Amino acid sequence: MSVIQWLRVRYEKLAEPPESIVVMDTQNIPSIVWCDAVEVSKLDNKSFISSPDEWSTFTDYFAERLATAEEEMICMKQLHK
Repeated sequence: MSVIQWLRVRYEKLAEPPESIVVMDTQNIPSIVWCDAVEVSKLDNKSFISSPDEWSTFTDYFAERLATAEEEMICMKQLHK
């Protein structure tokens, strides 16, 4: 089974930021993993060279992304004053 086929069985790709990938593990917790794209084949055994960012639930991940976006908007508004 290729890496792409294996990803489709267990993981849902949520995003592909530059040089990384964010996936939802449909079988385990933490369910959201943001890792380097070159380490995607290490998702199953978690043998990453660089520690990925992980969230227990999609809600936790989404809440953090919203908070980050809000902070960035506030900073941008302050810069343009």
